[in-house]
Amino acid sequence: MRLFDLQGFILAALVSICGCSSSTTEGWPRWGGDRGDFTASSTDLAESWETSSPKVLWNRELGEGYSAIVAVDGRLFTMFSRDGREFVVAVEAKTGDTVWNYGYDAPILEGMAMENGAGPHSTPCYHRGKPDRVYTVGVTGILHCLDARSGDRVWVRKCLEEFDGSVLGRGYSSNPIIYGDSILVPVGGEGHAVMAFRLDDGEVKWRSGNFGLSHSSPILTHYGGREMLAVFAHQEFTGLDPGNGAILWRRPHHVLGAHIASMPVSDGAGTIFYSTAYEGGSWALELSRAKEDSMPFQANERWFTKNLQIHHSNAIRIADLVYGPSGSFGPKIFTCIDLATGSVVWKDRGLTRCNSVRVGKDLLLTLDEEGVLALSRVSRAGLAVLGRKKLFEGRAWTPPTVLDKSVYVRNQSHIMAVELP
Repeated sequence: MRLFDLQGFILAALVSICGCSSSTTEGWPRWGGDRGDFTASSTDLAESWETSSPKVLWNRELGEGYSAIVAVDGRLFTMFSRDGREFVVAVEAKTGDTVWNYGYDAPILEGMAMENGAGPHSTPCYHRGKPDRVYTVGVTGILHCLDARSGDRVWVRKCLEEFDGSVLGRGYSSNPIIYGDSILVPVGGEGHAVMAFRLDDGEVKWRSGNFGLSHSSPILTHYGGREMLAVFAHQEFTGLDPGNGAILWRRPHHVLGAHIASMPVSDGAGTIFYSTAYEGGSWALELSRAKEDSMPFQANERWFTKNLQIHHSNAIRIADLVYGPSGSFGPKIFTCIDLATGSVVWKDRGLTRCNSVRVGKDLLLTLDEEGVLALSRVSRAGLAVLGRKKLFEGRAWTPPTVLDKSVYVRNQSHIMAVELP
């Protein structure tokens, strides 16, 4: 059985209202940005690169990994690995200079096959508090809480080791979510498929669920006056109460957790889109009040199609359309699908094997795995690529981080700052 070449996994993995907090933090504080849906607040960007192209401000070696970049208060935070150790690093956004490095031993666990790179895959999560802290999960499931200013360790939990969590062939990939006074982390296993740890001391607040882990990242959404944590997991899609872990709805599916890397997308009105490659496809679930008393809600399949199969890239929703590259291997043709019906609106080879950030009403900034940054206009009418710039050699599987006119990108070994025209 062939497992995927990962990372959006990161992509987990992978788009909607995935909150790193029930309140927002200015900047790009987590996977998917301030709102968790890969939408940037940039304004006054040029809508064509014909006369002025993006400018590289700095480029430096970092270390191996696919962890995305968090940007808060003039600093960038990400993760990398080297010689069996994982590192959380803070760098100056203007210069790329290292502010602090925190490293720890993280030897690959038995059963992991890391020929596509040792990771880390998950992205740091920044929480503004007293003091500010950064929360990270490494490829072996080690959860850290670090002081954001100094990099000093506050607490650590070894999720897979302490709680007998799921071990996947490509390693741990889900991105943590902050909700209230807790950080929510998929762990996998009987009774602790998802766990909540207190932000201040790492103590367990709740544990819930009896399902295995996937590479996908959960999202926060809401329906019927309830906030929900939606988890696309091993052969099950589950909605939980993020405050106490109560199961709100469940929907079985046939996809193995090791084949799941793309993150769900919610419209915030009861429809949740999710997709996977490896002969999987795309689904839309429609939430409703349950008629039975076992759970308060039910999730019914609205539609299913094999015409969009997202591997380890992220999907972007704009109004009633969802955009993303489709395919397990090969070119992965960029596809637009109607969220209401599941019908394909168009397919276009102008973009392929990329991760996306929305930077305007109908503009996408994408980074493909060959290191090409592109600006495109998308709509129901089609795709128009407005500009391209080659940034990297080598594999780039990490979504861009966009803050104002600055873009922070990385490939498997380097990190770069780019100024948009």
